[in-house]
Amino acid sequence: MRRVKDAGVVVLAAVLSSLLVACGTTVRVDGAKVDSNVPYLSVLEQAWRDGSASDKYAQLAKETHCWLLRDPSTEALQPRALCGPIRHLSDEGAPGVFDELRFEPKLEGDGQVSVDASTISVGQTGIEPPGGVELYRPDGKAPLAADQVPMPEAPRADRGVVALGDDELLAGGGVPAKNNVIYTPSEDVKVVKFGRVPRLQGGGDAPYYDPAENEEFLAITVEIDRQDGGDETIESSRSYSVRVDGKIKSITENVRDASQATIVASVPIGKDAELIAGVAGLDQTISFRTGERTSKTAAGWYREKSEFDLNKSFDDRVKVGQFECRHRVTFVGMEISAYDRLEGWAPDGQMWVYLDWVDRLTETEPQVTQAGLYQYKDAKIAATGSVAVTVDGRAAGKVVKGEPASEGWNIREGRVLLQVPDSAKEIEITYGPKGTFQARSYTDPSPRNGSFSFTPITFGLSLS
Repeated sequence: MRRVKDAGVVVLAAVLSSLLVACGTTVRVDGAKVDSNVPYLSVLEQAWRDGSASDKYAQLAKETHCWLLRDPSTEALQPRALCGPIRHLSDEGAPGVFDELRFEPKLEGDGQVSVDASTISVGQTGIEPPGGVELYRPDGKAPLAADQVPMPEAPRADRGVVALGDDELLAGGGVPAKNNVIYTPSEDVKVVKFGRVPRLQGGGDAPYYDPAENEEFLAITVEIDRQDGGDETIESSRSYSVRVDGKIKSITENVRDASQATIVASVPIGKDAELIAGVAGLDQTISFRTGERTSKTAAGWYREKSEFDLNKSFDDRVKVGQFECRHRVTFVGMEISAYDRLEGWAPDGQMWVYLDWVDRLTETEPQVTQAGLYQYKDAKIAATGSVAVTVDGRAAGKVVKGEPASEGWNIREGRVLLQVPDSAKEIEITYGPKGTFQARSYTDPSPRNGSFSFTPITFGLSLS
């Protein structure tokens, strides 16, 4: 917005007085000499008073009029007038205090001119008299000095109002130094600018609003980076709202499809507002005053490091009588997350840890009879109990699903899902699969059935 400058208004008044001409001066329209009383000026002035001068958010001088523009070299009156002095709220920063009227004069004969009111329109507002012309009125009245026309007061916004604004509002705003991103299963919400703004953009009669008494405007500009492949459940759960002074106002319809948005909130002076991003039943918040995340939930996504390489191989054989079995698997990495597509959000104070494995093989040695028949069915590795997790020296973690169980098939890759405290610094994994075996009905090996245990391996990982 432009701001009115009062400097130089006395000089402007002096210049105007030197440009004024009055009744008795020769005036022409379309080259013809016309009545210097220019009766049509009253039509212009009435149209201005009924129109632009009635602007709800305008400040008029104590005395206002319209002036025609006369070219002193040709004595011609231009088809436009300046009316005022007047300041419109929307003209903040404009150099002058006049509205421009445009019209179509029509010669009627005998030096008379008429103007059809339908041809009158408002041109620019907040302008100064152009150079090279004179201000003409039959009565010779001069406009009051610009310094006698104060800027109109802007309307005040409602308390606690929340609205979207143009990104330019925060062109000079601050950039958060840290913790300025909210991660969700469907999108990342990043604050790129934050700060106080002097006003809220308006519309219609009110081009802008000042804050309510004892309130101030805070604003943030966010970039929303959506992830591909979001499912319908997650998409339908997405919500955005703003919390101001304990009250929550939804802005979902304004923001959910945007890639960038500037949000303005009116708050009690010195207080804060929070943007709330909700997905799949969990809300996360970020501050308007600092641009930093304020929620402590979903902590697994905000650690300095979330992915870790591993190369821990398990390869062991077990023999029970005639039964013999081999099992192998390689653990290749860990990944920390706050959300699992099937399990949802990790419980409060917890996080998910994925233990990735590849090349799993469970192989029962093909003991055969003299007739060439296999003695044993494929061994069964227990579906649970093969993985144990210790966190920071305590049995504080648990296995949720995904253990490398097998019944003799070579599986390329998989994941074990672990649940551990979100404060975890060290994780220790013990892998010691157990299983059972069973002879085929038509054979008689020793023993016919039983259980077995492989020798466990233990490996640790620092999450810092």
